[in-house]
Formats: sequence, C-alpha cells, structure tokens
Amino acid sequence: MNWRFASLLVSAFTLGASFVMLFSYVTCFYGLGMMIGLIAGWLGYFWGRSDEAREH
Repeated sequence: MNWRFASLLVSAFTLGASFVMLFSYVTCFYGLGMMIGLIAGWLGYFWGRSDEAREH
C-alpha cells in the first residue's frame, strides 16, 4: 500500500465524513424548521377559527 493511495483514502474519508455531518445537520435543522412551521401553522389556523367564532 503506497502513500499516495493512503493519503487519497484519508482525504476521501474526511471529505465523506464532513459531507455526512453537514447533510445530517441540514436535515436536522430542516426537520426542526418544518415541525416549528407546522405547529405555528396549526396555531394560526386555530387562532383564526377562534377569532371567526368570536365575531359570529
């Protein structure tokens, strides 16, 4: 096993690990934002419904 192949393997492994970490962070924040948006949407929907009910 020569040094060039070993360094290439290490750099590819480091790049892959950093990409996987970045991808997991992005999906985590995306899922968190989606959950927050969903909850905020439900709250806004029920808030609007209660406002309509109060007006009638």
